[in-house]
Amino acid sequence: MRLMGMDVGSRTVGIAVSDQLGWTAQGVEIIPINEDEGEFGISRVKELVSQYEVAGFVIGLPKNMNNTEGPRVEAARNYGKLLTETFGLPIDFQDERLTTVEAERMLIEQADTSRSKRKKVIDKLAASLILENYLNGHGKLIDKLKWGHAMDNEEQKITLVDEHGNEELYNVLFTFDSEDYGRSYVLLYPAEAENDEEVDIQAYAFEPDENHDLGEGELIPIESDEEWDMVEEVLNTFLGDQD
Repeated sequence: MRLMGMDVGSRTVGIAVSDQLGWTAQGVEIIPINEDEGEFGISRVKELVSQYEVAGFVIGLPKNMNNTEGPRVEAARNYGKLLTETFGLPIDFQDERLTTVEAERMLIEQADTSRSKRKKVIDKLAASLILENYLNGHGKLIDKLKWGHAMDNEEQKITLVDEHGNEELYNVLFTFDSEDYGRSYVLLYPAEAENDEEVDIQAYAFEPDENHDLGEGELIPIESDEEWDMVEEVLNTFLGDQD
């Protein structure tokens, strides 16, 4: 389950999604729309909601610099109402003042992108920044995301076979992606463990399926100490969030 961030304009909607734990945001695509003709790209949004198992929407609010609300804020709120009517999923809003300016600056400074190319990607990057700011601000939908993810993983089980051929059933604690290592990871604990019992948690890298989930992919042992340190840091953060 993930959150979807949106930068809503009159001609396009930039789309971004979070990782499953609500820590990072990634731009996905730009959906063409036409407000004047009542075309809002909902059919494509439905496809993305299904693909990424979206649990809620975060929509940018383009407030004026003096914190007042103009026509574009009203349009963003109306788009939110349309999403609520269509999907029945929770919605929250994120102040996006200067987000588009920041996105354009990043494209110029980091990628040296030409003006024509910037127009093709800026809304997607703006959506990513909107969602990233929301995640960093610990918006109210994040707890729902983590709870839903934990509930999903309660039903995910994996059988591990040791070097002697013995099989043991494990529950999936959670999965996450690492941009630094360019891999996905899964953490497991014994299915028969009691709630108050101390357990050894297993961790592996894996190749995600087409929906960016664990699927039936092969588990890959983690070999480097640096990678183990990263996984342990993520685990400690996860356990701290559950307290």
